[in-house]
Amino acid sequence: MGPEWRKIPYNDIVPEDVDIEDINEVLSQIPGLNAVRIIVDGKRMITEVHCTSIELRSPQELVRDIETVLYAKWGLKIDHRRIGVCVFKDMPQMELEALIGHRLKIERVYLNLGKHTADSIVELGLQGRVYTGTAVGPATKYGQYQVVAQATIAAVEAFLRTRSMLSAGEVRLIKMLDHDVVLVSVSAIGMQGEEKLIGTAPVRTYETDAVARATMDAINRRLLVWKSEVIREAKGEAPPFLPRLYEAKRPRVRPIIPK
Repeated sequence: MGPEWRKIPYNDIVPEDVDIEDINEVLSQIPGLNAVRIIVDGKRMITEVHCTSIELRSPQELVRDIETVLYAKWGLKIDHRRIGVCVFKDMPQMELEALIGHRLKIERVYLNLGKHTADSIVELGLQGRVYTGTAVGPATKYGQYQVVAQATIAAVEAFLRTRSMLSAGEVRLIKMLDHDVVLVSVSAIGMQGEEKLIGTAPVRTYETDAVARATMDAINRRLLVWKSEVIREAKGEAPPFLPRLYEAKRPRVRPIIPK
């Protein structure tokens, strides 16, 4: 806003044909704002504007956007000192910082077997916060493993704050050096394309626990990257780099010149 904007006289009286709730709804659509509440007195003069936001944009930018929308849509101009913005810590960013140097810890693996179906609950913990995933599938031996792997992935997606990014592939129980070992394959779709990952875990007490640990073994090394990608995508930022398509190189052919 240029100098001319500052010369415009204040017009802080809301017209009678304008609903206050409509103003709140329109202002809450400003990127970065979660909630907006306008306070008016008996003469419908705007006395206060209260807003909540997360750490995506600065309060100064949000105040300017609020002033612009009020003036452009309703011709209202108020003193910017009447606008209060409360900025909350960006929770995804906090989770990303908590993940640095740490890993999601398996807190609980629960499997309930019915007559035909099996349901599983897996809880993952990080720095005092718990992320829960659930899954339902057939009660066959292979189906039980698959359900636990899918519930583990659902808990990971709860941490990533995304859906349908990960899927469990094949789950196998093999013998290695006289010990039972679980192998789990995981497919992931990120900003860089599709990834295929493999995780392993020895069976210590329960096979279901080993399935959850093998699933986490497959994805733990990529969690930091995926969390960063999800945050960048939520902010509308481009990925740090895009995969290059494979281009077949033509062989260099030297012409044979006759003597």
